[in-house]
Order: sequence, then structure tokens, then C-alpha cells
Amino acid sequence: MADLFRKSQSLYSTTSNSFGTGTGETITLSSVAGVPTDTDLVLTFDRDVAGKIERILGRISGSNFVIEERGVDGTSDQSHTSPTVEYIDNARDRDDIIDGILVEHGQTGAHDATKVAMLAGAQTVTGAKTFGAGLLKATSPQVTTGINDSSGNELIKVTAVGSAVNELTISNNATGSGPIISATGGDTNIDINLVPKGTGGVKTKKRVLSATNYTTDTGTSLNCDNLDTFIVTAQAGALKFNNPTGTPTDGQTLWLAVTGTGARALTYDTQFESSAGATLPTTTVTTARIDIAVVWRADTSKWHCVGVA
Repeated sequence: MADLFRKSQSLYSTTSNSFGTGTGETITLSSVAGVPTDTDLVLTFDRDVAGKIERILGRISGSNFVIEERGVDGTSDQSHTSPTVEYIDNARDRDDIIDGILVEHGQTGAHDATKVAMLAGAQTVTGAKTFGAGLLKATSPQVTTGINDSSGNELIKVTAVGSAVNELTISNNATGSGPIISATGGDTNIDINLVPKGTGGVKTKKRVLSATNYTTDTGTSLNCDNLDTFIVTAQAGALKFNNPTGTPTDGQTLWLAVTGTGARALTYDTQFESSAGATLPTTTVTTARIDIAVVWRADTSKWHCVGVA
């Protein structure tokens, strides 16, 4: 299909060759300097030769005018001998421009209501796209396959609950410095599992470290910046829980679990403290697992024990 919006140039050099009838002919121009090459154009041949005028639609390729349509705008297919080539304003050019505008506009110039309604509905965008501020607005977006960065690394993993993910909300930080949902501490194994609205909000997947039989203490294994649950199994000797590294926040929780191969002594570093309702256990009980829940208190700079099971 020929371009509806076509560029033109007022003056053209005479062609250096003669050609006959039919669209298979190749027309070589003496010069294509300044001639548009990114759109079709309609040229007039032999306007000054009686009975030979013909308008031909085509496109410039190299030094050739490649024919797409002969006998345009009421003219007829002719043979030409070194013809004079001109651009002359013609009805075909003007009508095609109007037809192109009317695809999405009415006769008054207003946008076509059907097209406006279509653009307001759901649209599919594929590949990398850059939008200016305010140009892209999603009224009811649905994310089902995750969000990756430009290198293909998964930034947000979306796990459907039931048959679909109903809602994902990422709102601006009150300081304007970025979104509220963020991952810190360099841990790349964080999942955000979305649950349908009204059934509990956003559920986050815990970061878990498991190990077997520490010789003396936990060393630097406890890092509260990238760890939620610490599980020790088959502990065959005494075990000391060292102060966690990292920067805890007020109210942050840490879950400790230990299973001994028998009764094994448990001790704790200076940041751990018992509470009136939950005493830090000092030994494992045969081969039963002990779960210890602690919460960081900024006022005392302690991991405060709130539960033992």
C-alpha cells in the first residue's frame, strides 16, 4: 500500500534514460540530491510533450525511481524518451493526505470517538518503551509474570494465589525519594508474594538460613540485614548465638530454631535478653526442636525474647 503522507520536491533533473510502459521499468534520475527517500512520491513526466504526460508513484532507491503505480491521477501509462521530470501538485496527493487524516479524525478535525475509546481501554506494550511524564497511565493494571531490569534480572517476583493476582500497589515514598516497596541488604533471594485484596494484604517470603552442627558458636552467620529465620539441626555440642551483624530496626523480628542430638548447652551474646514472659532456653531437650522468637528493641539495643516453643 502506498504511503498516504508523501514528501515532495519542486524541481527534478531530467532522467538519463528512456523507458517503456509497465511497472517493471526502472527509471534512473540524473540526480537525486535533496529528493526525499523516506516516503513515496508522485512525479510528473513529459508535461510539456503533447499526449505524453504521465504521473507515476514510486520511491527513490539509490539513483533509481522505483515504480509502484503507473498512470496516477487520471493520466495513462506512456513510454518516455529522456523525459522532463517535475513535481506538480495533484489531486491524488491531496486526497491521500486527507484520507490519512480521516483515519483518526472527523471532518471537523476532532479525533474519532471510536479511536479515543480504544486508546482509553487496555493496551498491550511489548519491547522496551520510553514514555514522557504523564503519557502512560494504567487504571487497572495486572502483573502476572514478574518485573525484570534491562539485563533480565528479576526485580519483583509475582506469585499468583489461586487463579490470578488481583492487585499490586507500589506508592511513592513520602519524601519523594522512591517507591515504598524496596529490598535492601544485597539479598537477591527475596520474593514478594501477592495475595488477593481483602485476604491479608501483601505476604512476604521469609529469608531462611539452615546449617548443621556448629562447633562452638554461630560466628558471623547471623546477619539481620538479610536473614529472618536461622535454623540449626543435629547440634552435637554446646552452641552460642553470637550478636547478629547488620543494622536492626525497631520491632524487627528474628526467629531462631535449634535441634540437638541430645541435651546441648545454649548460650547467648550480650545483645540477647530474656523477658518476664519468655526466658531464653539454656539447653536443647533431647532431639526436639526449640523455636525462639526475639524482637529488636531500639530503646535497650537488645534482641528481646518474646516466645519459646
